[in-house]
Amino acid sequence: MTKAKTIVLIGRPGSGKGVQARKLRELLGEENTVYCYVGDKLRELTANEGSVSARMVQEKILGPGNFAPTFLAVWGWADKLITTVSPEKHVIIDGSPRKALEAAVLDEALQFYNREDATLIALDIDEAIIRDRLAKRARGDDHDAAITMRIQRYDENLVEIKKYLSTSNTLVMHHIDASGTPEEVFAQIEKLIA
Repeated sequence: MTKAKTIVLIGRPGSGKGVQARKLRELLGEENTVYCYVGDKLRELTANEGSVSARMVQEKILGPGNFAPTFLAVWGWADKLITTVSPEKHVIIDGSPRKALEAAVLDEALQFYNREDATLIALDIDEAIIRDRLAKRARGDDHDAAITMRIQRYDENLVEIKKYLSTSNTLVMHHIDASGTPEEVFAQIEKLIA
């Protein structure tokens, strides 16, 4: 049996993280993979309409298209990791970390689970391509002002994440050009994780 892989995907909104995560799950086997995506967890939370947290997540994060605060982002992937990880399962973390503090917590979690050989992939893409892709995606939080804000925050936070990663032995960032077709991007990812 091959060693279980740990793959962390980050990138600007619309860079194709979700598409590439789906392709990775197909490649590695859905039943053999723990998939952690904060957005799903937050949307799941808002289904509990009577919850104060659900209302606040909708009003402060999902509705306006804001990033989740670090404590919610960590909860979003950590809950899934804690409850479903096992040594033989692959782990895909989609869209996190988005801040240096979150990177530090993820680093610590991966060390705890003996996942020191994680592959962190930054999907790099031009803003014009992002805007075109997001216009086609038509998700509620993909309005122009939110897109601009999320791109700006990602770019600002990436500087701090890189600074943190320069001290990490667990997470090493690899950059991939995400401007091509999903198949072209995935070919680069497959080569990297082989």
